[in-house]
Order: sequence, then C-alpha cells, then structure tokens
Amino acid sequence: MSFAEAEKELKEVILSQGFGGDVQLYMARRGYEGKNVEPLVAAIRKSHQAIRGKECPPVSTGEISMWRDVNVFNEVGIPSATFGFPNRTRIE
Repeated sequence: MSFAEAEKELKEVILSQGFGGDVQLYMARRGYEGKNVEPLVAAIRKSHQAIRGKECPPVSTGEISMWRDVNVFNEVGIPSATFGFPNRTRIE
C-alpha cells in the first residue's frame, strides 16, 4: 500500500466515525523484511553462544520500529539483520 493510499484510508475511517479534524502524513519511511538472512542470523546466534555462553535473548519489547539502518541494504537485496543491546529506556 502506498503512503497516499494509507493516508486516504485513514482519513476515510476517521471522518466516517464523526470525529472531524484532519489527517496529514508528516513522516513516512518504508520498512523492509530481510530476505535470505538465515545464514547471517545463524552466524550471529553461533557467535553470541560462543562469546556469551548462552543463546540470544528474545526481543524484549513489543514496540519495534520498522525503520532500521539496515533497510537501505534490505531494500536492494543485501541480506542484513539487526543485533545489539535492547532498549532499556522504558520502565516496566
């Protein structure tokens, strides 16, 4: 779905509920799903196990941004994955 289509659909839904107001797209970035990343992810998991002595922890937050720096690689078909420290700014 294009950004324009998404904006149009959201406007229609909001207005159909009688809320009034205006919907404006002010920032949009495409997200990309990494393709053929399995060998890279396997290497990351193996390295983590060797260095830390335990498996990679699961993603600890329900909010995951679709924009990552690796998107520029995934967009052109270069297998890429994100690995790093978790976001600890939230208080749970």
